[in-house]
Amino acid sequence: MTVEAPHQAAEESGIPQALRHNIFFTKLDAVYNWGRAYSLWPMTFGLACCAIEMIATGAGRYDQDRFGAALFRATPRQSDLMIVSGTVTKKMVPQIVRLYNQMPEPKYVISMGACASGGGPFKEGYNVVSGIDKYIPVDVYVPGCPPTPQALLNGIITLQKKIQSQSIFTVPWYRQNEPMAAIPVPILGPDIIDPRQLPLIKEELEKQRRAANQPEEDEAGEKPRPKRVVKPPKVPEWDTTPTEAAGALAAAINEALGAAAVTAEADTLIVAREHLLAFGRHVRDELHFELLSNVTGVDYMGREGDRFEVVYHAYSISQPEKPGLVFKARCPETDPVLPSLFGLWQTCYLQEREIYDLYGIIFTGHPNLKRILLWDDFYGHPMRKDYEEAYYEDYVKPFPSRWPGGEHERVETKNPFGHNVVYPPDWDIDNWKPDEVEDNLAHVIEARDIHHDSDFDTDRIVINMGPQHPSTHGVFRMVATLQGETVIDLEPVLGYLHRNHEKIGERNSWIMNMPFTDRLDYFNSMLNNWGYALAVEKLAGVEVPERAEYIRVIVGEMNRVFSHISLLGFLMNDLGALATPLFYALEGRERCLDLFEELSGSRMMCNYFRFGGVAYDTSDDWLRRAKIVTATLAKSLD
Repeated sequence: MTVEAPHQAAEESGIPQALRHNIFFTKLDAVYNWGRAYSLWPMTFGLACCAIEMIATGAGRYDQDRFGAALFRATPRQSDLMIVSGTVTKKMVPQIVRLYNQMPEPKYVISMGACASGGGPFKEGYNVVSGIDKYIPVDVYVPGCPPTPQALLNGIITLQKKIQSQSIFTVPWYRQNEPMAAIPVPILGPDIIDPRQLPLIKEELEKQRRAANQPEEDEAGEKPRPKRVVKPPKVPEWDTTPTEAAGALAAAINEALGAAAVTAEADTLIVAREHLLAFGRHVRDELHFELLSNVTGVDYMGREGDRFEVVYHAYSISQPEKPGLVFKARCPETDPVLPSLFGLWQTCYLQEREIYDLYGIIFTGHPNLKRILLWDDFYGHPMRKDYEEAYYEDYVKPFPSRWPGGEHERVETKNPFGHNVVYPPDWDIDNWKPDEVEDNLAHVIEARDIHHDSDFDTDRIVINMGPQHPSTHGVFRMVATLQGETVIDLEPVLGYLHRNHEKIGERNSWIMNMPFTDRLDYFNSMLNNWGYALAVEKLAGVEVPERAEYIRVIVGEMNRVFSHISLLGFLMNDLGALATPLFYALEGRERCLDLFEELSGSRMMCNYFRFGGVAYDTSDDWLRRAKIVTATLAKSLD
């Protein structure tokens, strides 16, 4: 804040001599801007990887509070700064706009990281928006993936400079004749819908219909773009000769069921879908496979016969020495229906919903077969091989638009909406009504016919937590049913951080997927790299040098320990031990990240592992300091 010389200003004002040293003169704008710039109250919520660095910026080492911007508030009504920290998914955008509208003026937005600013590495994903500035105004952009704490501090300082340049006489929130209108909340339809673009959407859909009816040429006399033909991937081939154990098990099960229900392929059982329930009941009750741990879908596009396959992994809890059981069920594209195994193993409740969501396989008998990562009105099933995203360019990378010529056109310019959206041509936008299932899940709670005995009469109430609630860490929603003060049911609502790793990975080369593993669990970059590297090395028969194995173990163990310490810090923070335990945990993490940054060039997203080894060797001095740091982690835990 600029202050005028006290003596000169006091003499001109006629203030008595005795008071002149106690009075200072300045401009109203300077006082107003000084108070706002150095008392920023950010809102407490995060979205993805960048949120962790935002939290680290507020912790002990970087101490965001020194800059007058660390009083994080748990409600938008007490906040004047929104830090959009991480990937913005389409499912999350309506919540972000609602939060922004609830913030009082003056309010500011910092777009933190490549994802928030433009979609980042997930830009081509079907559930990711290519920049939050397409929906709310942004004041400062902070580049990086993720930006370091120093970069975020620089962004805050940049915002403070912007605030100091404003005038109380020109800021829009004091203009009496110009009401500050709320931003229209986006709608989740066949794709995300910006209400401000409804006229454009109608116009473009009409153009598509006319082009479909007049395929020879469009209004400009040019031939329309031919419909893309998806090249079917090569159907994998492998030796399906049954192992002796699988063949014997299939024969025994068929004899017990009195039907040819099972055939063996390699070490796996293929179950006829009409016998799937009987098979499941037998292996659970008679063979004692009490745990169904994993259910996944596969699309074998181009395969003769049944296109889709569901893979199940079951284990025995009562007989843990028994090897796991892998079995599969198949269904055709024309009738993608299988019986739900929820009645036998309730662990498949979420996983069958995910397969229905992404592959379109219907599980009859499931108690709540709704989409889980996307929303019910979403158009298409993204994990099918013939699904094309709005920003689809080609079925494999590197895209011809980038290589070998090195020149490419931004994909936004090819989309008439300038957004990562696509709408079906036959969509009747005038008569369509949004699905309300996402906003009201009471029907799910009632469907479970929950009974709760209580000593007194009380009402049942359904309340919502998240997805921006501080204890849900930003991207998770829980619908809770309460009977009085007792929680009697919880329904998780997912998908607010669904970033389409799998679909993007289909078009990547093997090495291109390594940086994406960093971002699967952004506290465990090294371990995620390692798991992916091990899988590819096993498939390719690649051996790793002994020194590289030792380095992998060192960085992996450091990563494991500080991630567990961080977990304890966050848990205690959620339980009410506010900030202090978490700050101690993050300080231990910082010491490890210093070494990771020196070793790989990045704090969080290390991208350090390679197939057959690691990207860089370590020095003897690095190893010496790593020993010192690991010895301090025990103190951090204490």
